[in-house]
Amino acid sequence: MAITAGDFNVSCNESPTEGFARLLQRENWYVSPLATHGCNAPGSTKYVDRAMENWNTWSFLDMILVSPELSATRPSEQNWFADLGSFGTVVVHPEQIAVDEDNKRFTEPRRFDPKTGHGVSDHWPVMMRLLQRRS
Repeated sequence: MAITAGDFNVSCNESPTEGFARLLQRENWYVSPLATHGCNAPGSTKYVDRAMENWNTWSFLDMILVSPELSATRPSEQNWFADLGSFGTVVVHPEQIAVDEDNKRFTEPRRFDPKTGHGVSDHWPVMMRLLQRRS
């Protein structure tokens, strides 16, 4: 069983492509369909769509990939599976949230400020549930 997670820097324009799908298939990884749904909320960070000059699109730059043994749809001897449908962002404290005063008051992640020690990141944190298989 393997899980890999992090900032893949694959934008919402890149993730639905055939090349990205082939990479997942070749390396034998499963990813939530939400991570490849395009440039709409929800997402883990704002993404600029340069073609439309729109800074208020959202993208899952952060992803969680799981090996086939953790797939709910493939037979497996493992006791656990990844609930790909549970993949999403986690905002649990007001400290994580900033309001973009310059751009129509859109909500965005509050970047960490090393001088004050406040803020969290330039991306929302992501999570996915692991569930126990029924015998």
